[in-house]
Amino acid sequence: MLFRSIFDDGDEVRKAIINAVKELSGTFGLGIMFDDIPNKLFAVRNVSPIVCCQNEDGAYIASDIMAIGEYSEKYFVLPEFSIAEISADSIEITDFNGNAIEPDYLTLDWDIKNSGKTEGEIETGDTTIIRDFVDVRDVVRAYHMLLTEGTPGEIYNICSGNAY
Repeated sequence: MLFRSIFDDGDEVRKAIINAVKELSGTFGLGIMFDDIPNKLFAVRNVSPIVCCQNEDGAYIASDIMAIGEYSEKYFVLPEFSIAEISADSIEITDFNGNAIEPDYLTLDWDIKNSGKTEGEIETGDTTIIRDFVDVRDVVRAYHMLLTEGTPGEIYNICSGNAY
């Protein structure tokens, strides 16, 4: 709704996205579509990741390489406060001043398609579960106590059952 209200004021799409993003606070990774701009997806981010890749079948974005790594071994992380204009056959990136950005492509160096699907045994240590607190409210009380009575610079151990 924020993008639409700014876009309806007659702004060009990228300018509307920039103006809308200036109204946001905190971290975000957004994929933006407009009804009247078919076959285009726009993406912008602040801190939260957006990874992009492309192959002969199209272009893809996600918040994690695990989601799109099977489509291409080459991918890039969208730079913060830049806008990606994505269509089936291209990904164009510009900064907020309209300057074109060449992405820094990375290459997957492992077979993501078989990730987590290996056969055989996995050795683990002691997997016994020991609960230090009976209830999450006890954890919250412990954090509150640290905030109100803790000494800055000290290390406190909550919930692990080990003294490090």
